[in-house]
Amino acid sequence: MSDENNQQLSENNEQKELVKTEEKKVSPLLKYSLTVMVIFLAIFAVTYVIVDMNMHRLGYTPFIVTMEQAQKLFDKEAGFVEKNSPAPVKIEQKDNEVIVTVDLKRFDNDENNVNVIIEDNGIKIDGKVRKEKKGEFSESSFVQNVKFPNNFDTEKVVRTKKGNRLIIQLPFKEK
Repeated sequence: MSDENNQQLSENNEQKELVKTEEKKVSPLLKYSLTVMVIFLAIFAVTYVIVDMNMHRLGYTPFIVTMEQAQKLFDKEAGFVEKNSPAPVKIEQKDNEVIVTVDLKRFDNDENNVNVIIEDNGIKIDGKVRKEKKGEFSESSFVQNVKFPNNFDTEKVVRTKKGNRLIIQLPFKEK
């Protein structure tokens, strides 16, 4: 009986060894997959932190709008586009006209570098300037389209240059 028990024990041990061998075959694939996933998540987290730090350092908060930023969106006095734009434009609508002021500093104070197209109920402003420094060229351009609910009287448009500003007065047609 002892030989039978020994044989049965050895068969049981062989079966356990087979099961362990089968488990070992699956285990490396699982470990590899988990390792790749952990490495990906680590790289993603590090990249996110670096980009987020630099965005905050530069003053950008892509997912959070501060009260100051929101106030700028709705502030009527802040009619000029940000200082980094190629041609700040201020548009004021009064009772019977629209006054458009274009800052010409970015265009070498030359009103010929700015093109203004007046349509019945809108205005398109585009400008371009090309500069050369030490054999390298740089070009700045700007385009802005604005539509209004009323039509303009295109025959009464007044365009004047005062200092480094181009002022365009666009009266509405009388109804």
